[in-house]
Amino acid sequence: MTFSTPSMSSAKPTDDRPAPTGPTDVGKTSAEVLAAPLIRRAQSHESDTVAELLWRVREHNVGSIPASVHPLDEMRDWMRDVMFQEYDVWVAEAVHTVAEPAADSLAGGATSARALTGFMALRQPDWLEHLYVDRECASQGLGARFLEVARRELSGSRIQLWTFQSNSGACRFYERQGFSAVQWTDGDNEEGAPDIRYRWVRPGRPV
Repeated sequence: MTFSTPSMSSAKPTDDRPAPTGPTDVGKTSAEVLAAPLIRRAQSHESDTVAELLWRVREHNVGSIPASVHPLDEMRDWMRDVMFQEYDVWVAEAVHTVAEPAADSLAGGATSARALTGFMALRQPDWLEHLYVDRECASQGLGARFLEVARRELSGSRIQLWTFQSNSGACRFYERQGFSAVQWTDGDNEEGAPDIRYRWVRPGRPV
């Protein structure tokens, strides 16, 4: 099975507003504290979780991006055998802490849960192959934070990526981040959907 590069291109990155770092719903009996997600390299045992995240984001965004042409089981295999072997995979991990007051004392307890909320795949020297963010973390600046990592980790003088022409939110996001559209296709990918190649050039470097 082969996934073509444009078919798995950027889905729906968030805008560049800062993520919340303090408590939310503090007026409620049970308060959930959501820290800004941690961006880190993925671990090998997380390939299935990343595949499921990718599947979920694509399903939630059908309309702005085409539905995947592969079932989830194939996506898991591809993530494990291709992405985690040949690409530099990064994830965003959110920690939800729920504070519960104790029934018989003033001291309450707390539980926490971790979840992956986004992922990015890089290919040296200059390709941003995939960038997907869960809709629960939209508009929190996570897409911009992923791009900061890409600019730091990729060694080339530019960064390139493909995104679907129908994904207007992603197009606006990349243009706000300094990317320029340099190539359009009529659907040179496995979905047969028109796409755009974007490029960002490091300051002071030749195009």
